[in-house]
Amino acid sequence: MKRAAWVLAGFAVAAVVGLYLWVRPAPAPPAATPAATPATPAAAAPATADFEFDIAEGRVRGPLALSAREGQRVRLRVRSDVPDELHLHGYELSAPLPAGEWVALTFVAARAGRFEIELHGAHRELGALEVQPR
Repeated sequence: MKRAAWVLAGFAVAAVVGLYLWVRPAPAPPAATPAATPATPAAAAPATADFEFDIAEGRVRGPLALSAREGQRVRLRVRSDVPDELHLHGYELSAPLPAGEWVALTFVAARAGRFEIELHGAHRELGALEVQPR
C-alpha cells in the first residue's frame, strides 16, 4: 500500500508539471536594443531651463520654486530697477545687476539639492532652485 501511494503521488506530480508546461504562456522574444550613438535622443543634453525675474518698486515677478535636473543647463534672467548683485547660494555664483538692465546667469546644475537665489545687497530672496538628481 505504501508503494501504491508513492506511485500515485508520482503520477500526480507528473500530471501537474505536464499541465503547467502545456498552459504556460510562451516567453516573449528579446527586444531589439538599438546601438547607443551620440545622435540617440537619450544621449542628448536636456533643454536649458530658463527662469526670469523682474524686480520693480520692491516687488518681485517670477517663480518662487525653480526646478531643474542634475546636469541640465540653467539660465536665470534678472532685471532690477535698483542696482544690486544676483547671488545663487550653494553654487556661489553671482552677477552684478545694473539698474534697469537684464542680466543672465547661465550655468550647469552640477549638484542636486535646494539652492536660494537672492539679491545679495538687499538680502532679499527671489526664489529657490531645486535640482533633482539624475
